[in-house]
Amino acid sequence: MTVNTKEIKGTGPSTTGYPEQHQDYLFIDIKPLVGKDGQADIKDASGNTWCWVSGGISNIDEARNDTTDSTAYMDGHGFTNHDVTGSDVSYSVTGNRKMGDAFQEYLRSIADSHGTYRNTRMIYVDADRTHTIIAQCTISNPKLNGAAANAKKGISFTIQRNNAPREIDGVLTMNANSDDPYVFTATVTAASGSDEPKAVVNEDATTNPHGDSPELTH
Repeated sequence: MTVNTKEIKGTGPSTTGYPEQHQDYLFIDIKPLVGKDGQADIKDASGNTWCWVSGGISNIDEARNDTTDSTAYMDGHGFTNHDVTGSDVSYSVTGNRKMGDAFQEYLRSIADSHGTYRNTRMIYVDADRTHTIIAQCTISNPKLNGAAANAKKGISFTIQRNNAPREIDGVLTMNANSDDPYVFTATVTAASGSDEPKAVVNEDATTNPHGDSPELTH
């Protein structure tokens, strides 16, 4: 296939200014291998069932709730010292029901399930492609129905992170699969330079099948 087009500036990743939310990427493994501990493996990020949470999704809102210890010590002369002793991180996601979307069909398949069936793993890629984490997670409060008669069906759910996340050690490349552009294959390679992005996301496997790193646009 001949490729004679290129990405318009301002629609891709951003390293300066004010990034828009769509420049981040949230991926969920829709066929996770859950271990005896009830959690998915996050030591190895590779796999070909990473689904881009995007089709029909209009809002992703991160919430961080810290647990703090507040204690006054003698050497603080009666003033309180604060330490963060724990964190609870979650993502509230809302949008519209999109039939046939790989992630939404996965969500529907687990909506009436409990326990480990709700556990999977996630990858979050920031807009600048330099901060990428993988984490165990649980999907809760799935809602796939509800709207006015002449409106699109609404969808909402929460992704709750479990335990400590991990950073990708190297360059993460996410390539869209040829049979479904919303399902990606993840590979990790050693970084060859300090200025190399930590993550590359190729939405079109046909035009960029080898994971070549695109130039960041500003």
